[in-house]
Amino acid sequence: GKGRAEIAAIFDGVGRSMELIQQYMCNHIVDVAGDAATGVAYLEARYARDGDSIMSAIRYDEDYRRTPFGWKIARTLIDIYFAVPMSIGWAGPKRHYQRALD
Repeated sequence: GKGRAEIAAIFDGVGRSMELIQQYMCNHIVDVAGDAATGVAYLEARYARDGDSIMSAIRYDEDYRRTPFGWKIARTLIDIYFAVPMSIGWAGPKRHYQRALD
């Protein structure tokens, strides 16, 4: 897995590479079992990058652990349903147009 510094660098790069980011988290469901938990959440997002308007739909599956410092995310799996320019739409066969972050 990635360490905190690597994860922080990824999120820092997202903010610098996008002109606008608007994200909507929804249907976050968490099941707790003692000091462990699992969760699922969905993300609808709109981005502006290099003059393109991009829409995305993503699912997060996560494991959480209670620590002496509170609840922490132990694992995150991300399933990107689509990330496409709005001018093209998400109904076609190619659903992943967003290029890797610089």
